[in-house]
This record gives sequence, C-alpha cells and structure tokens, in this order.
Amino acid sequence: MKRLLMNGSVCALVLWLGSGIISSALATECINEHGVVVPGYSGCSHQPQGNGGGMPIPFGVNDRVELADGEYYLLVGKVIVLPKQKLKNSPRVLFEIDFGQHPWLANAKRYNDPVYPLLGNLSVWKKYNGQTVKLACRARGGIVKSGGRHMEYVISLEGVQNPYEMK
Repeated sequence: MKRLLMNGSVCALVLWLGSGIISSALATECINEHGVVVPGYSGCSHQPQGNGGGMPIPFGVNDRVELADGEYYLLVGKVIVLPKQKLKNSPRVLFEIDFGQHPWLANAKRYNDPVYPLLGNLSVWKKYNGQTVKLACRARGGIVKSGGRHMEYVISLEGVQNPYEMK
C-alpha cells in the first residue's frame, strides 16, 4: 500500500510539474498589425476577445444575417489575392468566409458570393494568399459603381489590431 501511494504521489508530482512546463510553452492568440490572429509565445497586448463564431444575439438558430457597417468581428476564412484587373475599382484581395465557423452568415446572397473585399495594402495580404486565417476586423459598408451605371452596396473588411483603440 505504501509503495502504491508513493508511486501515485510521484506520478501526480510529475504530471503537475509537466503541466506547468507545457502550459507555459503554449501559444496565446495575438492580433498582429493587420488584424490576422497569430500565435504568440511570450504574451501580447492585443488579444482577440470572443470567439467570433457564434450567432449574434438576439438572433435564433436558423437566422442568417449580414455584417453591419462599423461593427467589429473575429472571422475565419481564406485570403485570396487576385491577379491585376483592368478596372481600377475592382478589389484585388478577398476574404472568403468559412461557413462552417460562421453559419449565421450563410444567407442566400452571401452563400452564392462568400467573399468580402479586404482593405489595406496588397503587399501585406500577399503572404497570406490561399491561407485560412482568423481575422480581427471592422466591417466597412459603402456604395460602389459595379458596372456601367449600376451602383451597389458593398461591405469590405478592414483588419484591425486593437478595436478598442479605434474611433
């Protein structure tokens, strides 16, 4: 019995010490300067708040919504950098929403066109081309000319590092 207790105590001590070492080496999520969430091992001042995947309140299980102009979101999706296009106003960088993470965004229109233009410098987004990332962002709505005389309301995403410091 004494031997069993001692072995159990030694195992518990090893597990306790090991968990402290492992947990100190685990990465925390940090928001970099362009809003992309990256692992940070020494801690960081700008950490994402909330998981961003849940249904916004007060909506129900089967409700589908669109992003709201000026609101902050934590979204998961793929960055897509398009080749240079003839039209100057056409977006070059898109963010394709992951509906598995954000089923509340899968309304009829968005399901057929699951991308939002990404604002910012093209060179910043090139390194993320084709990658699925978590993005801390602010939705920006505006009316743009989409073809000829046709005007369209478009929501773009602006990556942010710390949404609480922005005005």
